[in-house]
Amino acid sequence: MAHGAFGAMGGMQTSANDYAKWVAFLLSAWPPRDGEDAGPVRRATVRELAQGSNFPRIGRRYAPNGTEGSLQALNYGMGLQVRIDSDLGFTLSHSGGYPGYGSHMLLLPDRGIGIFAFANRTYKAPTVPVWQAALLLERAGLLGMGHAVPVSDALAVGYRAAGAIYAAADVNVAADLLAMNFLMDRDAALRARDIRAVREQAGDCDTSVPIAATGALSGTFAWRCEHGRVSGSLLLAPTRPSGIQELVLEAVNP
Repeated sequence: MAHGAFGAMGGMQTSANDYAKWVAFLLSAWPPRDGEDAGPVRRATVRELAQGSNFPRIGRRYAPNGTEGSLQALNYGMGLQVRIDSDLGFTLSHSGGYPGYGSHMLLLPDRGIGIFAFANRTYKAPTVPVWQAALLLERAGLLGMGHAVPVSDALAVGYRAAGAIYAAADVNVAADLLAMNFLMDRDAALRARDIRAVREQAGDCDTSVPIAATGALSGTFAWRCEHGRVSGSLLLAPTRPSGIQELVLEAVNP
């Protein structure tokens, strides 16, 4: 090709080491969190790459010739393919190529892991090897469970209230922390009856164990009790201040 933007002599050239730094920078935007943004752009701006502008469609995972990959929910974000994979979960990916080379990048933002490969064949993006490598790592248990979601101040307050509600078998002990819909969905008397039924099975519980956050306003927990366990989930409303929108408690025996 003639000298110009499409030729490395007049455009952009990178090495695997430098590209790995780029991949790490993209991954550093997840999970959403407070704290200093080191730049060069805000983490929230980087995460916009995953925002699709159309309805998801169904596609197949890249697979070796002669085989079919599993189905995925697929959308096109801002320059990256957004795929929800049955084995790998939330993924971002894209291939590239010009005369003389090809490339493919796969990001697993929830795991903090990226895989990419370069090839020295025209437009020959090594897409299948990258995805197959990710699947092999997943099956070997080497991709990990992903980022731990921090417990927000609002979730911690709501979780303490959930423990008080269970101990008293009365949601009114946390009346000032209930979202506007909470008692509309199920009134205090019915909720008290439900909690008493759980307490009859499980007894008193240790509600001091940490909640496992699934987001800034949600989490799950398991309490050890006199006669078994109580498993539960907590969801806060996205209001200021946040209120308890949903509280689920279930006795698990033994």
